[in-house]
Amino acid sequence: MKQYALHYIYAALFLVVATAARGIRIIPRSIQVLRDSLHLHLLMDLNQVSVGSSLAITFTPVLSHKKQQLDLSAVVISGTRRERTDRRERFLEHNTDETAFYTRLHNNRRTDSRTVDYRISVPFASWMQHASLLLRQESKDCCEHYLLGTDTLK
Repeated sequence: MKQYALHYIYAALFLVVATAARGIRIIPRSIQVLRDSLHLHLLMDLNQVSVGSSLAITFTPVLSHKKQQLDLSAVVISGTRRERTDRRERFLEHNTDETAFYTRLHNNRRTDSRTVDYRISVPFASWMQHASLLLRQESKDCCEHYLLGTDTLK
């Protein structure tokens, strides 16, 4: 049964994302179910993504099947001002859930590469056998969060 789930998830991942037209490339490295965990390894190429100084773009992988949904840790690319503001907010609000982010990238000229070697393990549940892998993209400016889109990685 777990082998079926792996084949289904691999099929979903092997199509190199429809978001490539917007400068995003997701390359699957491996997906394994070991014991009671799902291990996911992706290469996220975000080198073509450019954000303004006061913007942040969040890329959140999501496992979804019918009403079940699991948001995985997000990758965030922030402009200079947005990064400074977010750092200040994190410092002042001690209840911020920093574990929601896999990594934060600062969008400046000194950033050599924005390729993220994304590795995560989550407890395996039976609904994941038929789950789709989605990529939710959100933008944040000074005042609002905007949903840019949700792409199915299959």
